[in-house]
Amino acid sequence: MDYDLCLRSALLDLESWAIVLTGFTVSVFLMRFEKRAFAVTCFLTTLVLATSWAYFYYELNCVEHRYS
Repeated sequence: MDYDLCLRSALLDLESWAIVLTGFTVSVFLMRFEKRAFAVTCFLTTLVLATSWAYFYYELNCVEHRYS
């Protein structure tokens, strides 16, 4: 796998998007009960987790392809 394909797969990582969609769903559910601050905090936390998951996927799988 070349570097461009690896980078594309890191951005389209299924686990990262599942984390974001789960956080969004929980946030919408919490907003229906008028817990806005907790909903925003929950969504931002899951967004950070998904970003870090995608970054670690990139570091583990793509960095060695970039320099080889």
